[in-house]
Amino acid sequence: MSEPTAAPGGDGALASIRRLEQALADESATRSTATERLEVARAEAESILDTARRKAAAASDERRRQKLEAADREAAGIHAQAEIAAGRLRETAHRTLEATVDAALDLILPRDTRTEG
Repeated sequence: MSEPTAAPGGDGALASIRRLEQALADESATRSTATERLEVARAEAESILDTARRKAAAASDERRRQKLEAADREAAGIHAQAEIAAGRLRETAHRTLEATVDAALDLILPRDTRTEG
């Protein structure tokens, strides 16, 4: 009986296994790199979204502030107009009261007996 001899291409099978192992290692490295890039991209996207949210909140606050200022100006204008109208009404009421008192006094006392103050 003779010793078994190495099959032709035995080195070829070993080389194929080594190539397969290298391909698996390369694929693992590629996957790892892709995972890292994905994590970086997710972090960047989260940062962009956070910035956008803050800008939107700031813009909303600014619009709210502007609307409140406009409402305050409008309220001040309405108040001023109401004060003017109230002043006119007080003046009219004062004149009406004087006229009513004069009319009542005319009924009670003759005009020539009253003294003007």
